[in-house]
Amino acid sequence: MKKVFWLSCFILFLSPLTTLAEESTSVDTFQSLDSSQEMTSESSSEATKESQSASEDPTTTSSTVDTTAETIDATDVIDSIQSEIGEATDIQTFSAQDQPNDMRQGLQSAISDGSITFLSQSELDQLTDEQLAQANQLALRYSSDTMGFDVGFLVKIVRALFIDQTLSWSAIEPQLAFDPSSYATFSAMIPDIDQLQTYLKTLYPANGIFLTFNQSVTDEWLASILTQLDTVEAQTNGESLLPGRIAWIIHAV
Repeated sequence: MKKVFWLSCFILFLSPLTTLAEESTSVDTFQSLDSSQEMTSESSSEATKESQSASEDPTTTSSTVDTTAETIDATDVIDSIQSEIGEATDIQTFSAQDQPNDMRQGLQSAISDGSITFLSQSELDQLTDEQLAQANQLALRYSSDTMGFDVGFLVKIVRALFIDQTLSWSAIEPQLAFDPSSYATFSAMIPDIDQLQTYLKTLYPANGIFLTFNQSVTDEWLASILTQLDTVEAQTNGESLLPGRIAWIIHAV
């Protein structure tokens, strides 16, 4: 009987301790769950903010291409030409009406007075009147394409065509049928862009005398340049474009 009594008392003594332990375990469990939920919620919130930030920032979703073209100034184009050929030191020029004999006499005078040093009298004597006329024809086209030149530049053309042979008259002559100055606007040349490409590569090759054209320019890129240059030309308010169209194109490319 006493054993039963003491056993009952022992059970009653342990019962509150067991209950307290269970409550403590439950509290710890709930706290752990709450902490886990808060961390999960914070992580989810941060992920959402980062996702929203990424969607609002265009640089993280797609790359944009700045197609704004650089401003092209006539002074820059002229300076680019003069940096290659030098500023004119002789005002004597020739026109389409000049006869080969007149040209020969003008060149002889320039050789005699020393204003031309890169063409000798013997080299001039070997040139035919037809060759002088052809050189003058190309010089006039270069003047139309870019800007006027003096007799010294004509001599450079003569040398390139018939002495050094870095230019080919047989290749150039057919291209002269294409005249860039005859177009009302730059973009008007886009339908004839194949002819323009051939013209540029033939008259302004990498081994040419000045204003060499980038031989790898695509039709698409050249067309975009022509469209852009229409804006430049519109700013002249109807005045003559100086330098000529080809100088602008080569400078822009």
